[in-house]
Amino acid sequence: MRSTNVVVSNPSSLLNVAHSGTGTVILELQHDSNINVAISGTGQLILSGRVRGNGRLSISGTAHLDALTCPMKIVTVEMSGTGLARVYGIEGVHVTMSGVGTICYRGPLLSQVINGLGSIRECILEQTSEKPPYSSSQNNMEFSKSDMKQFNNEKIKKLECKFKQQTLSKTTIEDFSNELFFQIFDYLDGCEIYYGFMDLNKRFQQLLNSSLLLFKINFDNKFFMNICKQIMTLNKHQIFSINSCKPLSMNRFFSSFSFDSSFKQLESLVLYESQSNILIPFLNNLSYLPRLFSLTLYLLEGLTNLVDIYKIILKLSMLKYLVIITKDSNLLNSLSINIDQQFNNITHLYIKNHCSFNDILILMSYTPQLHHICYSNMNCIATNIKNISPIKLSKLKRFFLCINGIKFDTFEIFLSKIDSKIEILSFTTRYEDMTYLDANRWQSLILNKLSYLKIFDLNYYVSFQNGFENRLYHGKSNQFSSSFWIERKWICEIRKEYGGIMYLIHPYKTRWDELILDETVNFSPVMTKSTQLILNDICAKQWRNIIHVTIRHALALAEIYHLTISVEKVFFGILIPILNSLPKLCSLKLHSLSFGDPEGMNPKDNKFFFSMKPKSKITKVYLERMDTDVDCIKGKINEVPSQQICFE
Repeated sequence: MRSTNVVVSNPSSLLNVAHSGTGTVILELQHDSNINVAISGTGQLILSGRVRGNGRLSISGTAHLDALTCPMKIVTVEMSGTGLARVYGIEGVHVTMSGVGTICYRGPLLSQVINGLGSIRECILEQTSEKPPYSSSQNNMEFSKSDMKQFNNEKIKKLECKFKQQTLSKTTIEDFSNELFFQIFDYLDGCEIYYGFMDLNKRFQQLLNSSLLLFKINFDNKFFMNICKQIMTLNKHQIFSINSCKPLSMNRFFSSFSFDSSFKQLESLVLYESQSNILIPFLNNLSYLPRLFSLTLYLLEGLTNLVDIYKIILKLSMLKYLVIITKDSNLLNSLSINIDQQFNNITHLYIKNHCSFNDILILMSYTPQLHHICYSNMNCIATNIKNISPIKLSKLKRFFLCINGIKFDTFEIFLSKIDSKIEILSFTTRYEDMTYLDANRWQSLILNKLSYLKIFDLNYYVSFQNGFENRLYHGKSNQFSSSFWIERKWICEIRKEYGGIMYLIHPYKTRWDELILDETVNFSPVMTKSTQLILNDICAKQWRNIIHVTIRHALALAEIYHLTISVEKVFFGILIPILNSLPKLCSLKLHSLSFGDPEGMNPKDNKFFFSMKPKSKITKVYLERMDTDVDCIKGKINEVPSQQICFE
């Protein structure tokens, strides 16, 4: 077991932290600015102290990140894989996750996007007799932001003092209770626990053999391979999960032993493809595991017959979570229709790359308990889908799809084959069919087939490749601002990404410019003017393309009232023609500005910019970062009258 302690005190600039591998790093922070954290592999990163700025945290693989005792202003968490994160955002938490990981948060949940089988839950602290202060200026007794922040900070300090008082009385590690060691072990890999503690003394030998301790085994380190085999032999009844991220280690793993009923605590398996003659018999033995609830298969070599795999897995009656990820070319063929009424108890299903629309419908016919499905295929096909009988899935609530190559008409038929009460639908696609932007078609589909829908998330990508000019929306504009969409609080957003445009329909989120609105403002007018354009990719030399291509396509769908430019140090000169091309614009959000001439900029363009008369009616401007004198920035921006300027 390896760990490293690092102390960082009072840096005033952006702090970047990266950790990969299998070790444990404990980082104590006293930080006055923003922080970016990236952790991958199977390691662990523990943050403590405090961060006065915002935090952006990225977790991948099976890594663990614990920042619950390191409060930040606003925390943005991005997770992929099967990891664990615990975070605390005083003013709020944004969550984006894929895979089957877990995020525990404290603070207001501002937004969440889940594309996978992951889970998000709020951290509930122990009850306390302390009462948070109320704002005396509000009759409804809500917390004021400053009072709440002060209360949270004081509470954290008291918890830290309490922990220090308890630990100062301990003189050696053996003075800690067994319960505390079990909590520590819960964050560590089983092989690291065995390697670090088994030979210390008799007490730790008893702890490691206790039925209260469950091991999480990772087959990704040759150094621990013998220890893994020892645990699999002597402590098999204590194994909670087995995870391998390398196919070679799985070959050794499969050839070493087979499962039996003595693995009575094993709940989760993550396996990479091995040779078919080894993998198939191994999977057959899974029926002996009484508590195998979660199974993840990465079949990325294309060596295995998927039909044989599914025939085995669909017979595992105890299984609840199933993830199967393959190469694009490894397709599921000839899975028979469920005419024998063979059912299982799978509730969460994640399928990537190998199922056509026909296959996924047949697969769902075996899973009547299905609650959550995530289906992804970048080369999707659909043949004779009309001939498939409707499937009743009365418990299906969440449906996440990411597919390419399917027309809207085919997608509509696909949904009509699923008899369910879907409450959350997230759909991402890329195809040359502008019907996906027809608000009336979506409205009809939702009213007739998705009447229980509460959350709708559409992501439609249009490429800038050949023929892009022909993919201009020609229907009636502003249809996503009708009463149907306002009542459900679903809004339109358009993003300029590298190589194309992303059109989004998603649940309404409070923007920065609405925080200063009077509480008496009616919500409906705000919604009708909520369409936002976000420029994530912008080049000063190509400012004409921004206006004549990106903005032209955006305005064909809807009037733009809010503009966000996330690119750092955008040239101030190009703002004038961009703003003039958006006549209904109300607010502007910028990351940072540059007043120097961009390299390669035509001098005639520069002269043209500053000879233009501003026509914009913007009333609110937000600048995230100032690299230039404040008075200079205000002087430039205030050329447009009636501005409300917000600097972070």
